[in-house]
Amino acid sequence: MPLVFSFLLAITILSKYKFQRWYGYLKPFLMIFIIAQPLLYSDSLNELFNKLIMVALIFSLAGDLFLLNHEKYFKHGLISFLFAHVFYSVSFLLRMDNVSLMLILIYVGILFLMLIIFRDGLNLPVLSYLVVIILMGFLAGNTFFFERSSNSLLILAASLLFIVSDFTLAFNKFKNRFYMAEVIILSTYFIAQYLFAVSTY
Repeated sequence: MPLVFSFLLAITILSKYKFQRWYGYLKPFLMIFIIAQPLLYSDSLNELFNKLIMVALIFSLAGDLFLLNHEKYFKHGLISFLFAHVFYSVSFLLRMDNVSLMLILIYVGILFLMLIIFRDGLNLPVLSYLVVIILMGFLAGNTFFFERSSNSLLILAASLLFIVSDFTLAFNKFKNRFYMAEVIILSTYFIAQYLFAVSTY
C-alpha cells in the first residue's frame, strides 16, 4: 500500500500544478484512501485511541472538502481541522499520567494567553487553531519521549509533518508565495495523515 499511496500523492500534487479540474477530485480521494487503511488493516479499531484517530481523519476529510472552495468556506475548513487536531491530541492524552497532564494544561493556558496578547489581529478560530496544533506536536513529542516505541515514533513524525505543512501554508498564503510551496504543503500533509492512519495497525 505505501507504493499506491506514493503514486496517488504524486498525481495529486501534479494535478495541483497542471490539472486543477482533477485536483478537486484527487485530493479528497487520497484522503478517503488513507481513511480506508485502518478499516482494512487494523485489528484493533475498537480501541479508543484508534477510534479517535479515525474521527480525526474524517474531520480532516471534511476540512479538505471545505477548503476546495476556501474563499467561501475557509472558516468551515479551519474549524474542521481544529476538531481534527483536538481528536488527535485527546488520543495522545490517553497515554499520559496525571503529572504530565497537569503540566500540559498549564502550558496550554500560558500559550493561549501569549497568543491573545500578541495576536496582532488574529481572530479566535485562528488563535485556537495555533494553540491546538502546537499542543498536538507537544503531546506527540511527550508520547515518544516516554514510550520510545515504533508506534509513538510514527505519531511524532506525523505531528511534526502536519505542523510543517500548516506553517508552510500560512507562510505561502500570508507572507511570501513561492512555486514549490504546494509540493511541501501537500506532501507533508498527506504523509502525516498516512502515518496517523498506520499508527492504528
